[in-house]
Amino acid sequence: MKRSVVAVGGVLAAAVLAGCGSGGDGSAPDGEYRPLGFGTDKRIEMFVPQGWSMINQNDFVPSDPAEATGQSGVTYALLDRSRIPEELGSKVATDDAAKAEFAAESQQGAAITAQFTEITPCDKVESMLQAQRDAVDFDSIEDADSGLGDHRKLGESTREVDGVQYRYVQYYSSIQLSSTHCVGMLLQSTLKAPDDAAVDEARRTITEVADNSRTDQPIEKNEDGDSGGN
Repeated sequence: MKRSVVAVGGVLAAAVLAGCGSGGDGSAPDGEYRPLGFGTDKRIEMFVPQGWSMINQNDFVPSDPAEATGQSGVTYALLDRSRIPEELGSKVATDDAAKAEFAAESQQGAAITAQFTEITPCDKVESMLQAQRDAVDFDSIEDADSGLGDHRKLGESTREVDGVQYRYVQYYSSIQLSSTHCVGMLLQSTLKAPDDAAVDEARRTITEVADNSRTDQPIEKNEDGDSGGN
C-alpha cells in the first residue's frame, strides 16, 4: 500500500498510539451509508453502525452523508459516539488532555480506522496487500467468509510499543471500482492490553462494517454520453 496499514498517520495515529457489494445475509442492521468516491463511476458505500460516525483523519470533522468525499490514500475513523462524542473529537488536534482521553477510549475498541490505498490496477493492489500481510507476525489470520471486496482476510496480531502490548484486529480486502482498477482497504482496531472479550467485540464490529458495506453500481450512459433515466 502507499500508506502503512499497521500504524495510521497524522492526528489519528498520534491519538490512538500516543496516549463488489455486501457479503452479509438478510437485512442490514441499523446504521447509515457514507459514499466514498475514487474517480470512477462506481463508489464505495461504507456502512456506519447506529451510534457510530465517520471522521476524515485529515480534518477531524464529520463527512457529509450526501457527498462522495473519498480520496486516494485516505484514512477515516469510525467512532463509537457513546464513548467518543463529537466535542471530544473536535479537540484532539489541539488539546493534549482530549488526545489522551480519545486514545484511551480508542484503545478499548471505540474507534476503527478505515484506510484506503490509491486506486491502482487490481493485480498490483493484491500484491501490495499480500506484501503488507507478509510483514505482520499474525497470531491468527483466515479467509473472511463474507464482506466487502475480494481477497478478504481477517487477522489478529500482537505488537509491543514502549513496553505496552497492543492487539490489532485487521480486515484486508481489494475492492474493484472499474474493469481494471481497485483500491485496497484495511479496517483496523488497535487495542491496548485488551482481554479476550474486547478482541471479540472488535472482530464483531469490524465484521459488521465489512459485511454491510457495498459498492454502488456505475452510472449507465447512452450513446450520446448522457445518463439513462429521467
